[in-house]
Amino acid sequence: MMLYVLRHGVAEEAPQGGDDRVRRLTPRGRARMRAGAAGLRVLGLDLDVILTSPLPRASETAALVSAALGGRPQPQELAALAGDVGPAEVLRALKPYARQDAVMIVGHEP
Repeated sequence: MMLYVLRHGVAEEAPQGGDDRVRRLTPRGRARMRAGAAGLRVLGLDLDVILTSPLPRASETAALVSAALGGRPQPQELAALAGDVGPAEVLRALKPYARQDAVMIVGHEP
């Protein structure tokens, strides 16, 4: 499997005392991600699966990549990418996709 790792686009600041999990992409973040995703299309990236964190900023990013690649594949949420789990759990969650040739995961830092 070739694993492509993509961090979500530029997101809103977390509201003071608010929930970081609800942050969405900014207009600039969406524009930059559309441009980056168009570059992936030009490079001929052919993905079998796009897996995304369920958080809005990551799922929006995954949707923009999918759209740039002609709407295929459609992003699938993978809870282990939400950023609050360890690497070993993420690897276990990816195991069902091991036979895919090209998998992109969209998540968070680190």
